[in-house]
Amino acid sequence: MTENSTIVQIDWDDMQEPQPVEPGQYVCTVEDIAVKNSKKGNNYVNARLSIQSDEPTSSVWHMMMLPNGEDAEKDNMWKLQLSHFLEACGMSLSPELDLQECIGAEIWCALDLEEDDEYGERNRVKRVLKAAS
Repeated sequence: MTENSTIVQIDWDDMQEPQPVEPGQYVCTVEDIAVKNSKKGNNYVNARLSIQSDEPTSSVWHMMMLPNGEDAEKDNMWKLQLSHFLEACGMSLSPELDLQECIGAEIWCALDLEEDDEYGERNRVKRVLKAAS
């Protein structure tokens, strides 16, 4: 290929479409993590997990709402969910956290399958179980 050329050569024979895995417990690696804002204006943690498998698998997005002070019961549930994830990543619970420290952590997750109108069948995290070490 020469500079400014629009002709490329690609070997498509080894291309594989990533697939969701069957429901069960899997070791997942935290690939990326960010705090985002929902359509309703609430903050949440969004973690992208890769599933350790011999087959090409789809990434799993794990959303964890952050407490917002509007409902004590929901805030408690959201804190528990986030604490399980952070502790599995090897982090201690403190008032201020650098979520980037979770990247690279290997954690056991209980995964399920769900049907999504936009994306089709995909995995979702039912529960983070523990560190994979």
